[in-house]
Amino acid sequence: MNRYIIFIIFFSLFLFYSCSNKIIKPEQLTEISIQKIPLAGIASSKESEISGLAWYGDKLILLPQYPFLFGENGTGKLFFLRKKEIIKYLDGANTDVLTPSEINFSAEGLEKFNSRGSGYEAIAFNADTVYMTIESYQSDSTRGYVVLGLIDSANNSISLNSKSLLEIPSLSKIENFSEEALVFWNSNIYALHEANGRNLVDHPVAYYSDSRLAKLFNTDFVNIEYRITDATDVDADGSFWVINYFWPGEKGELNIANDELIEKYGLGKSHQNSEELERLVKMKFSHGKIEFEKVPPVYLELPANSKSRNWEGIAKLDDRGFLIITDRFPETIFAFVPFNLK
Repeated sequence: MNRYIIFIIFFSLFLFYSCSNKIIKPEQLTEISIQKIPLAGIASSKESEISGLAWYGDKLILLPQYPFLFGENGTGKLFFLRKKEIIKYLDGANTDVLTPSEINFSAEGLEKFNSRGSGYEAIAFNADTVYMTIESYQSDSTRGYVVLGLIDSANNSISLNSKSLLEIPSLSKIENFSEEALVFWNSNIYALHEANGRNLVDHPVAYYSDSRLAKLFNTDFVNIEYRITDATDVDADGSFWVINYFWPGEKGELNIANDELIEKYGLGKSHQNSEELERLVKMKFSHGKIEFEKVPPVYLELPANSKSRNWEGIAKLDDRGFLIITDRFPETIFAFVPFNLK
């Protein structure tokens, strides 16, 4: 083989490798400014401490970490907004503050999780079946669980089945860290741990079970720095987005390693001089495991006042972008992130 042909082959391989591993410079990353959507009523208070979002039909369900703070006689409350209400507000057809409606919530047999030492962290739906994760601090350790129940639209209620409760081993073994995201895919429900960094977890996995929560299995996951606090529904191609968030006060617990997403794609402008991090990361089910999708993260423009926004809930709004919500820090913030999802 002559030298010219060898040169052409190696040059072609170089171009292929360079294009398939293209590094996006920091100045090429577009940060997105959120659009706040004002809320009224109980769900708008800091005490609601919303910990997850999920679609049930055209209803966006808001999961409070402590549902029983808002009920009586053993019954708690969840909240919801209708999609058409949200879209009307975003399109300017309605400028009124949105007031979430209430859903009755019962969890008979799970009363031990009704105290401040425990809380509901994530929610997902498959038809009329609802799945939730519970975080519980017991005997000086934090334990995570997944449980299923049914939503009864006619009676506007959700009831959990205590017999379905399934404990999930802690990957990081960090106090107050457990499973903060749920996704349903191929007839299985997957729980994602909150902390999966390289200095914390040697072999990250996502625990999953069938739709009846009969038995626990696991599949390979990725080392991702900082925290995962919620996930969107999974698209038909197996892709979904997670909130990836960092509050500098948790630096000691998280023991951050070099972040491969920053090394590959860089940082948004407002993040370059801040320890805080607010971004959305795309992931995908592929070849029996969950991997990073090969697209840059979506960075949220950080506020000028440097107050960390603890984003705890995310849901896609059709192809228009994302709906996100904080817990109680710095307050309840419900917002839209415009992003082309087509």
